[in-house]
Amino acid sequence: MLDDGNVEDDIDLRLVMEAVNKVLHRRQYFREKQRSHRRRKRDDIRRLRSQVDELEALAENLRAAAQAKRKCSTDRMCSLDDDGGLSWRTIAATFRQETRSTLAEYTELVEVLRRHRGLLTRMQMWVEQNDVVPVVPRSIIRWQQVTLSNDPVTRKLTKEWATQQMYHNTGAAFQAFPMSTGCDDFTTFDLSINDKWVNAVEFSQYIWDAPMELVVHMLRHHMQELSKIDPSSVSFEWTENTVVLQTTLPDGDAATAVVAHFHEAERCVVVMRHLQSDDAFRDEDGTPLRDSRSLVWFDLRRLGTGQTVARVANLTSIHLKPSGQGSIDAFAASMGLDLTNVADGEVPHVLRQYGLKKARESDIEMRSHILVVLERVRAKLTVGCGRQH
Repeated sequence: MLDDGNVEDDIDLRLVMEAVNKVLHRRQYFREKQRSHRRRKRDDIRRLRSQVDELEALAENLRAAAQAKRKCSTDRMCSLDDDGGLSWRTIAATFRQETRSTLAEYTELVEVLRRHRGLLTRMQMWVEQNDVVPVVPRSIIRWQQVTLSNDPVTRKLTKEWATQQMYHNTGAAFQAFPMSTGCDDFTTFDLSINDKWVNAVEFSQYIWDAPMELVVHMLRHHMQELSKIDPSSVSFEWTENTVVLQTTLPDGDAATAVVAHFHEAERCVVVMRHLQSDDAFRDEDGTPLRDSRSLVWFDLRRLGTGQTVARVANLTSIHLKPSGQGSIDAFAASMGLDLTNVADGEVPHVLRQYGLKKARESDIEMRSHILVVLERVRAKLTVGCGRQH
């Protein structure tokens, strides 16, 4: 028979070893994350330097071609007097050509300066607007006001900044993501409520029986279906790696979200954020967009089995007003909860419990809905490939 003391020692030793292994595993995980971040940063630097070299070489070739063209044109016009000097006609023609060239260059520079001044003015206004944005308490990511301008250059820069800022904060967004083995589906919710804010944090993991390319295609081209938005009420604005979705909600409010994709080796990060203002999209009454602060990250990774694992982080904050539309009573009513007979001190607790219950129900429904959309997209692409063959 084993001695009781030895058994207790064995149990204690096993518990200690398990705790040590967990700590070592977590340290190894963060070391790998840091190593991956440094490697990605080095790759970005090399890529940017390569682009700079290519652009400098292209600029040098263009300058050489322009000088050769100008020299050739001047040589054709040059004619000499009997004494070997340039004729006055040649000199006058050269001055006229150089004057026209200088005026054209001046006009172009004035236009560039005008555009840059306009861009600077709009950027200053944008920064001033950001200064008055309230800071959400206990937020994982600092919220930023995002306004899309009518100006094409400013609009493109804003979309790129808004999505790249999220991409560079991917690590922070998933910092509190639950540890998992990478082969199971789960969802966790957290909801905090006070007199000014409702903060919701949702972490989910999906294992989809589909290649990563198919999942990326679904998130880029079928986000409105995933969001259960009426396709007839949605308009799209496409750039290289961003998509702006503009829609009118059932309650009449307007909403705009920007989605972007960032590809890495065996991985793709998809980000989506709601915008607070869009000069190119207002409802018929001229009312700005619904003030929604929502950020969503999809971290897609390829599995060796031909499947795709998706980690999803969804951060949402709603700024509550003291009364009326946008108040805590109105927010509860939008979820189907009546707070009329609830004591003021119990409102946050009751609303939190009800919100978590609704979130769990919505998660089950959403997982089933995503699978339906995924199979629909797969079938559509399969039919398209069959027709091409």
